[in-house]
Amino acid sequence: MCNILTQILGKMVEKFLGTSFEGNIDEYIDKQQENFNECMRETIEIILSETDEFFYESEERKNTWEIVKKDVPREILFKCGLVSYARRYYKNKETGTCAYLADVACGIEKYSKVSSGMSLKLVEQAADTSYQKSSKIVLDGQVSKQTVMKKVRQIEDYELEKVERNETVTKIHLQADEDHISLQDGRKTIVKLVTLHEGTEKENRTRKALVNKISFTPMHKESNSKFWERICMEIEKRYGVREDLKIYIHGDGANWIKSGVEEIPGSEPVLDRFHLEKYIRKIHKGNRKYREQIIEYLLNMEYRLLRDFLNTLESNDEITEEESIEVYKYLSNNRLGIKNALTLGNDGKSCAEGLVSHILSERISSRPCGWSEKGVTSVSGIRVFLINGGKLKAENLIHQGEVLAEHQSKMLEQHFRRISEAEHNFNIREHYPRRSTNRWLKDIAGILCS
Repeated sequence: MCNILTQILGKMVEKFLGTSFEGNIDEYIDKQQENFNECMRETIEIILSETDEFFYESEERKNTWEIVKKDVPREILFKCGLVSYARRYYKNKETGTCAYLADVACGIEKYSKVSSGMSLKLVEQAADTSYQKSSKIVLDGQVSKQTVMKKVRQIEDYELEKVERNETVTKIHLQADEDHISLQDGRKTIVKLVTLHEGTEKENRTRKALVNKISFTPMHKESNSKFWERICMEIEKRYGVREDLKIYIHGDGANWIKSGVEEIPGSEPVLDRFHLEKYIRKIHKGNRKYREQIIEYLLNMEYRLLRDFLNTLESNDEITEEESIEVYKYLSNNRLGIKNALTLGNDGKSCAEGLVSHILSERISSRPCGWSEKGVTSVSGIRVFLINGGKLKAENLIHQGEVLAEHQSKMLEQHFRRISEAEHNFNIREHYPRRSTNRWLKDIAGILCS
């Protein structure tokens, strides 16, 4: 392996130094990149071949695994391009489990056309753009949108890194809202979003930013109570269980948001001012005095007087009976949320709709598309995870079991040693081209300076 790697490195260096610059820097970069990619493909093929040989010669393997087939071909896409190789197929003598040991040891998924690293790049791109565009951007369209979709659905068990508990924070906010989408079967549904933050701070002269924000969406088939329970557990991890911690849940009064007040101890609702104004406007219809009167009733929690006021407007044909019933029902059902919105000052301000637009709508509802329930849950969950600052890892994608744990460390140790030997023994001077074959840079310099 050492000699072969040295030959590959030598060939790459010779091509690198022998590639002429012909006046276009981008073309020059493309040539050198392809030179490097070719070197990487050849190196990967050698590593895969050596891995297969390692298992073939291993005495430990011979005691537990027998060969079923040999020289089974496979092609897989890496960042450096398509790699072709052959390996052996084994069967465990005790359990009957079958596996391509070299594939499992190198972290290559069964049946996958794409390496785990490129699979993760496809998934990350699919969190921002369509499956088809993700394939085009990452792999120049070499895989289908169905392949990208499968990779997205394979991602699971991803978690953010743990943060230190902060018990100095006295107030936190939960901005809750939903995005409305269409399913492939024609049904309409919602994707819930809750964003936790510690208030706002000035980002620049005209813009404020949420402090230490983190967002949540439900997992596939996760109930509403389980969703809020998961959020409650995150609050406990970050801020502890404290009586002095004020928790405000902002939203439009939907039942699933109200249930959060029941699930999270000590929390209070805050009705979104946009929705409050929307319903008040249905009554006052631009009349300033009417609006002031309604706000006074709401501030003082005088809903009987509000009911009488609506009846008066209805009898004067200023609003319809349907409007009167709808508005009173909505306002009456959100009494505490309305009072908090009107009296808490900055703490009563909500931004849930803007968060939904930025975090969810840009990907899942801003363009016409029909989702499956599993697909939209996967994409929205991954998108939120990445926006939260998370990073996907190979273990979130590949589930290969423990069958090679005893072999893998020994095999990797041997590979690292052999590659290190190849790097140590490589002498770049042996592959440096003669001066007469590499005069292109002097020629260009002469032209530019003449």
